[in-house]
Amino acid sequence: MNNKTFTKAYLVEFTDKRDGYKFLKYGATNDYDVMKRFQHEPEQYKDYDIEVIGSIYANQNNVNHKRMGEVEQYFLSKYPRNTKYFKDNFSGISETYQPANDSERKRMIREFYDMRSMILDGMDIKEACKSMNFDTEGLLKFLMNENNKPKVSSSEPIQSCDCMFGCSICKSEPVSIYE
Repeated sequence: MNNKTFTKAYLVEFTDKRDGYKFLKYGATNDYDVMKRFQHEPEQYKDYDIEVIGSIYANQNNVNHKRMGEVEQYFLSKYPRNTKYFKDNFSGISETYQPANDSERKRMIREFYDMRSMILDGMDIKEACKSMNFDTEGLLKFLMNENNKPKVSSSEPIQSCDCMFGCSICKSEPVSIYE
């Protein structure tokens, strides 16, 4: 599947139940519930707690509808895989990053929510990347077509909700990203 046609981008945190090792994963999916993404071969995740930190869904009226693969690519360009090994082999999980410290983790979460706000306000993904002062050269190449033309023309805790039903389904807790 073309990675630019995904309807939802997400950020999740894996915690190894055996030793507490934590890492983040940016991704994109067409599943409405991000956790369904991890029901593929669920046995491989049995030793991990997986927490959805946040997700972005741009509805059909948003200029970014079905472009969430571009969000994933932005974050993968900015935070390339730095996890050296896994105790287990994961199928389809390679986009992982272990923050150096809690401050970097919070910054990554804040950036994800900043991107989410811009996208949901209708800002084009390319413009959102530029406004976040990220060198978008690699991403811009990714977003350009064969004719080298573009394919597309707060400080309070944020409620991280994956279900979009007011957290009545996922029951997520507020995530403070500005501490």
